[in-house]
Amino acid sequence: MRALGSGGFTATPPTPSSGPQWKGVSEFGSGESETASLALIVNNGSSPLKICSVSLAPKATTTTLAAILDAAVKGTSPSGCVSGYLPASGEGAITQVNGYPTTPAEKWNVVIDGGGKVQAKRSTVIHVGDTIYLKYE
Repeated sequence: MRALGSGGFTATPPTPSSGPQWKGVSEFGSGESETASLALIVNNGSSPLKICSVSLAPKATTTTLAAILDAAVKGTSPSGCVSGYLPASGEGAITQVNGYPTTPAEKWNVVIDGGGKVQAKRSTVIHVGDTIYLKYE
């Protein structure tokens, strides 16, 4: 029916006979028990890409790159995607991920959902469902 009714036509999905009912979301929930998973790709330019899923329970409708990296340090699937990053506080530019480069430098960039490349900052805003691509250049 969607083709006949256009993209603006939607209907509530039917309730399944067992299991949860899936509903798409466009924001993080504000409840502490809600968790969300985001895709994280880390490319330092010399090692193989690290591709993982990061889960976190944000307390607001958006979160920051720092919160994603903090959650990634605590654990990812598969494990070991992010072992650490700098700076550890503030809102500044990310200068080191997984110990790379050995001398921290403001050369990490981020692309969110295939958008434009910008300098990776701790304060970069992240939304539910975003794919985060960190690249050292």
